[in-house]
Amino acid sequence: MPVRINVCRQEQQVSRWLETILPVGTVLWTKISTIPANLPATIVSPTLFNTVVNGLSNGTYYFEWQNLNGSCTPTRDTVIITISAPVSTAAAGADQENMAHRPPWRPMRHSWYAGMWTQASGPGGAVITNPLSPTTTITGLTDGVYKFAWTITNGAC
Repeated sequence: MPVRINVCRQEQQVSRWLETILPVGTVLWTKISTIPANLPATIVSPTLFNTVVNGLSNGTYYFEWQNLNGSCTPTRDTVIITISAPVSTAAAGADQENMAHRPPWRPMRHSWYAGMWTQASGPGGAVITNPLSPTTTITGLTDGVYKFAWTITNGAC
């Protein structure tokens, strides 16, 4: 099973340690793929069991560690590192009053990140048509005060 490392970064580029147990034999670290494709990464000492990889930016990196022990079949493992920028503050728009109870109510949201609507408080019966859509509709509202929250995420953050 691959080792997963998630990094919520503040800097433009990130360095991370790649480390495994002290091997028997020769070690080799390689970058096998990235998402998006062709992201740069520099493994400082690819033949050390504990090395640094420099130049990581937003994306997902797949590194393979091989233990090359003479005539034995190499053992391998994968380390997956996901680098993401911190999320911004969610902005669902100004408070709205719907005195006429004219469904559906449409929340407003301005954000570059994926998010999800939830009902934080208020009477039951409210139906969020598509909680993952920033411009969903909400139906089933009755008399009362409702609070809905738009929660955003961004990869590792």
